[in-house]
Amino acid sequence: MTDTITEITGDIEICEICGKKERVESLMNLDGKRMCGACIKNLVENKERQKIVAVQPAEEKNLNQEQPMKTHHLGCLIICAIIVLAIGGCMASNSIEESQKKEEKYNEAIESLRKHDYQKATLMLLGETYKESKLLYEFAEAEQKKETDPKMTQYYLKSIPDTYKGEFSDEIKTLRESTKGKAEEQIKKEQKIEKEQKKEHESKVYIGDSQYKVLDLWGNPQRKNRTVVGNVVHEQWIYGNTYIYIENGVVTAFQD
Repeated sequence: MTDTITEITGDIEICEICGKKERVESLMNLDGKRMCGACIKNLVENKERQKIVAVQPAEEKNLNQEQPMKTHHLGCLIICAIIVLAIGGCMASNSIEESQKKEEKYNEAIESLRKHDYQKATLMLLGETYKESKLLYEFAEAEQKKETDPKMTQYYLKSIPDTYKGEFSDEIKTLRESTKGKAEEQIKKEQKIEKEQKKEHESKVYIGDSQYKVLDLWGNPQRKNRTVVGNVVHEQWIYGNTYIYIENGVVTAFQD
């Protein structure tokens, strides 16, 4: 077998890396040197390998840094979970204690109602919303007012529905019926007194009344003295021995 020798024709140049003779057009400039295709390929592959070698330690370093951070975050989450559970447990415990206190206070108020100690029951149920506290507070107040102010007794009982079927429903029904007539009488008396007071007020002159009320009751004065100071008009109306002083149409004083 004979070797075939290919003769290179044309302009020839030497590769500065491997020293091989190549045609001028087969060589390229790379990193300031004239290189053949084979040397350029080897150079590129070497650079790629160097990049991979450089990247691997960096990735390992990042992984080593991330591992403690992940462990730290997990520890923080566990601590937070423990704190939340502890707070929840405390809140639940406080809620149970609060419920127990409300129950004890409510039962004590119920016992006071059974003993007809309505004043104590009122103080214990005031502002409470536990179970029937609000309704029973109205009942206790009504019981305290039944002798002195039956109208107020009826007022408190209005807050208790007729359909109430609790422990004190019979007492509430009895109280409602026994004070209804008394409350109506009290209202009539108060209306009568108010009417008489209004009539008396209308028949007399009071400070703050209008000058027209004076004219309606007593007519025109026998004599009138008038003084103007700035924007204020002062008048003295004389009825015999009675003197009424008026300022801008309003009674401010009188003398008799």
